[in-house]
Amino acid sequence: MVSTAGGMQPVMLSPPGRFMERLLMRLSFLLSIALTTVSTTAIASGGQVGAAPARPVAARVFTYNICGNSNACRHHDEVDIRTQKVASVVRDRMPDFVFLQETCESQFDDLRGVLRGYTGKFETTVSADTSPELCNENGMAFDYGIAVFARGRATDATVLDPSVGVEVSEGWQVPCLKTRVNGREVWGCSVHLYYRDQDVTAAEAVKLRSLVSPWLKKNVPVILGGDFNPKNGSDQANAPLSPVLNSFYSHSGGRGKFIEGDETDERRFTPQCRALHPPAGRCRSGAPTFHARPERKLDYVFFSEAHFTKVHGEVLPQDREISDHYPYLAAATAD
Repeated sequence: MVSTAGGMQPVMLSPPGRFMERLLMRLSFLLSIALTTVSTTAIASGGQVGAAPARPVAARVFTYNICGNSNACRHHDEVDIRTQKVASVVRDRMPDFVFLQETCESQFDDLRGVLRGYTGKFETTVSADTSPELCNENGMAFDYGIAVFARGRATDATVLDPSVGVEVSEGWQVPCLKTRVNGREVWGCSVHLYYRDQDVTAAEAVKLRSLVSPWLKKNVPVILGGDFNPKNGSDQANAPLSPVLNSFYSHSGGRGKFIEGDETDERRFTPQCRALHPPAGRCRSGAPTFHARPERKLDYVFFSEAHFTKVHGEVLPQDREISDHYPYLAAATAD
């Protein structure tokens, strides 16, 4: 259009002008598609808010403190009954990860021979050389420690060390295996935190969270399971509210990036956990996993919240021939 004394008047474009207009419109359209694609790719790879969420991962986990050396448990050095118990649960439930705490290497070796199709890793926390009486089967001393099994072939393995330098009696290492679970590589770590001093336990929890943070930043799913030893004064029904677990829970005072397997069982919600106004259908609660008076929940399975959504937990009855802990199963579904 051109300006005249009578106002703006239309001007007919010459054929070359029309061609240029169509060309510019086409280039603008193609550029907008390219920019949108680049932007979406950058957001998705960076895991930022606004990215289309990846399909959640489904996983099953079995964790059990088998009391492999403690005089407080019957048959504490015995191998066969522990092998049979763990193997029966694994055959029945086919978990992707098995986390075992308070384990003698003799017990681990026997399980490794029985759990076909699983990769195992054992980490010594007390050596037989220094404490030959700790794990002793038929006069033969074995190392004592902690173990993890992953279904299928492990693609990587490592040991994390959340200890803070003031612990006594043993090491507190965390063995981890990475394996493919429903098409995604997932890290699974067997955890046993300190029990004698809750300040030390909380410090270990903070350090453990920092040790797995690089995996989360790389968008790798993480599962932490085991005996976290939280206490909440004498209020054992609310042990999940312990400050020790603030490093893992993503709500209700927690500063973590995880959801716990049994936090969706509304039958276990307490007035104290509800008072913290958690997300709908979730609460820092769960069934007890340790035989005491009163019973309390010492064992937890934490799934990284960015990768797992719907979770549920199941605590099996105590087997008094084996442990003062109860077998604990947790699962995350992808639907």
